[in-house]
Amino acid sequence: MRYRSEGGVSCSGYVGAAVVKKMDHIRADNVTQHFEDVFHTEGGPLSATGRVRHEIVIPDDRVVYIKPRRYPQALMDVIRQELKNLLDQGIIRKSISPYCSPLWVVSEPPDAQRNLRHRVVVDYKELNKHTRSEKYPFPDWKIRWTI
Repeated sequence: MRYRSEGGVSCSGYVGAAVVKKMDHIRADNVTQHFEDVFHTEGGPLSATGRVRHEIVIPDDRVVYIKPRRYPQALMDVIRQELKNLLDQGIIRKSISPYCSPLWVVSEPPDAQRNLRHRVVVDYKELNKHTRSEKYPFPDWKIRWTI
């Protein structure tokens, strides 16, 4: 493995996977601490931007509708609470669209107090099958962030 230190000195040699993983973790922590205003912290409000506009293009104007799943009552309470939080924060809005993609409730490891945690996600797999890809995607991630 070859890497360059901050002083510009190049080093080479074998570095164990655990060391690399620890180094990556430290670097990631440094980045998230330095730019903490743009990273979501657990329990904090989500944010959004209006600087970028996105459209999903479906070439044949087909409406993608997947029948909603049924959930146990205990999970319905989790879903309702999460949707309320997202509505209150302005991340999502109410819609009367004919499109429908199913929700999944993902169980996460318990927190420090051993409280069960869940995350609500949307399964866009079927919608993605029918969308048109960008012909000219951004070639470099740096360009994406300069819009």
